Amino acid sequence: MSVSSRNSSERVSVLIQTAQRRGTRNGKHKKLSSLSQRTWHVLGSENLKEAIKCPPGEDMNEWIAANTFDFLNEINILWGHCIDQEAHSRYLEPGSGFPKGVTYRWSNDRAVMTGPDYVEVALIWIDDQCANPDIFPDTDTNQGTNYPENFVEIYVKKIFVKLFRIFCIIYWSYKDDMGEHLIHLNTCFRHYIYFALEHNLLPEDEKEIMPIEDIVTRLKSDFARKTILPPKKDKK
Repeated sequence: MSVSSRNSSERVSVLIQTAQRRGTRNGKHKKLSSLSQRTWHVLGSENLKEAIKCPPGEDMNEWIAANTFDFLNEINILWGHCIDQEAHSRYLEPGSGFPKGVTYRWSNDRAVMTGPDYVEVALIWIDDQCANPDIFPDTDTNQGTNYPENFVEIYVKKIFVKLFRIFCIIYWSYKDDMGEHLIHLNTCFRHYIYFALEHNLLPEDEKEIMPIEDIVTRLKSDFARKTILPPKKDKK
């Protein structure tokens, strides 16, 4: 039974349970876990420009894979902050919960979904992609295993489009529900945009960008600066 075919209380319960049982991906790949730890260490140093660059001597596919896992983990956490009975009760009608003027469809032959239903299907799909050893091989235990041909073009770019759409839904439909987690949302999205710009992973269709174009334009401008540092706190 699909999420959208349940009654409202069942649907919200399923969304909550699904979000809560998702784990992290990088921990299952020692090399990717190590690269992930490096990213967060550099992020902690406040130089975001360095955090998105592939470290010297590292494989670019592994670097992109590690960060893809990280973005999935972070957006799962963000979505977990949106899982709320009151918030989801606003978006029970098909087509609701999406950015203004936008309705994301999973496939042309699928009925119109709600925003939260789309997020759940997208997260499950991304998680399945990341769990597929034919797409994201465990190079730690399988020496000589290579990433598939055109790994970035065929697989990663599609994942990044889905991630971007989830960010759009959260910003449009749940931003006011984020409370103290809004800072986390903004930080994660800024990291996503900088990484996508650095590695040419931003959705190529301008229509994808339109729902939060103002935010993306501002972040692109920030990215163009020679060094990107968070704004300094005012001294009291």
